[in-house]
Amino acid sequence: MAVVGLHHRSGEGPYKTIALDQAELQAHVTIIKSSIIIACGNMVSKKELVFEIKRQAFHLVFGVFLAFFILYLGRDVSLTLLATGIMLSVYVSRLSKKQRVPVISWFLETFERKHASPGGGLITACIGGFISLALFGAFAAFVSILLLAYVDSFSTVIGKSYGRTKLLGKKTLEGFVGGMIAGFFIASIFLPGHIAAVAAFVAAVVELLPGDDNISIPPVVGFVLSYIKP
Repeated sequence: MAVVGLHHRSGEGPYKTIALDQAELQAHVTIIKSSIIIACGNMVSKKELVFEIKRQAFHLVFGVFLAFFILYLGRDVSLTLLATGIMLSVYVSRLSKKQRVPVISWFLETFERKHASPGGGLITACIGGFISLALFGAFAAFVSILLLAYVDSFSTVIGKSYGRTKLLGKKTLEGFVGGMIAGFFIASIFLPGHIAAVAAFVAAVVELLPGDDNISIPPVVGFVLSYIKP
């Protein structure tokens, strides 16, 4: 058995020798390596969290803008502009895969996840808003897009920051509750409290489920709002 002599100093006393065999030494080395790997992983996570906060803040601002855009312009004008905007955005998204597009490429590099479809989140949010607007009118689309913006953004950031209790896949209980509270806060400004609570809960549940919540939340919330009596 190979023995390695390690020295340490205890208080004011002389150096002492502690004998460790190779297995014990290897165990200590493994612990140190694991600690370094975990620390590096945490550093990456913090970097990713900062990026996600920045990304979700941009999506939140875009969602609020889109919601008030629809409320101000009304159903018919908004449908026409949204349809045009979606088609143009799909074209620019495909073009940006082949070459740099002034301003657009900077936004994509700054706020888009790597390997994601360029501008895919914004395009699908517009599609979800278009469906809700076409089926349930301007006010329902307005509220449902606000809920999408708040629930999705806050659930993602809170889940990545404080999420410990897994619910479905990577989704956490903390993110679910945080997104629902944020959704209730914004919805209660425009809806009676009990309707805002139901709408926020529905939006949070849909966000939790598999699939593209950008497309699913607006029409589902719009449907619920159209059947709940004040």
